[in-house]
Amino acid sequence: MSTPAATVESVLRPSPGSRAETPGPSAAPEAREERPVPPAPAASAPAPDGMPLWRTLVYVLGATILGLAQGLGNNLISANIPQLQGAFGATTAEVMWLVAAYMAPNVSLTLLLIKIRTQFGLRRFAEISIPIFLLVSTLHLAVDEQ
Repeated sequence: MSTPAATVESVLRPSPGSRAETPGPSAAPEAREERPVPPAPAASAPAPDGMPLWRTLVYVLGATILGLAQGLGNNLISANIPQLQGAFGATTAEVMWLVAAYMAPNVSLTLLLIKIRTQFGLRRFAEISIPIFLLVSTLHLAVDEQ
């Protein structure tokens, strides 16, 4: 009969064909598999310096002018509702539809123009849209008031 200690050793010791043959962490160093060491990460680029103050102020001024122009454009019709009512002989509800029709393209065209600029590039977009804008602006000179 075998002793209990020998039985435990035979159970814990893997057989020659089993998959538990790979050495564990306590195995001798020469029996371990050598794994390649991953290369050290490249040094990250230094953080860019801040923008000069004058350039920051130019951007702030430009954003302020664009915001004011947008506000003036949106409120141009809203502030003149009584005058539009008289000129068109319309009710307030009918003139509010004019305000909605004026502001609706601002929402949809903003998204559409961003898509067009992204797809075709800013330069091509500018080369096509600026002449169209100039043509339409020139055609406004031909309109007669009566």
